[in-house]
Amino acid sequence: MEVFMTKAERQKEWETRIAEYRASGQSVKEWCAAHNVKPQQLWYWLRGIRPKKMLLPSSQPSGYR
Repeated sequence: MEVFMTKAERQKEWETRIAEYRASGQSVKEWCAAHNVKPQQLWYWLRGIRPKKMLLPSSQPSGYR
């Protein structure tokens, strides 16, 4: 029986993994080999997860909200 993660659970898991990767000081290749993760997966999530302040568009007119 397979257990599937929700999108929110997967997002949280990868946020944790990325924090661990960044704190490790290792290269992508080294960290992935040590954690049984494909480098392509890590790069995908590194591009997709950004600090929340970066997700806010800075070019919207002030009355747009």
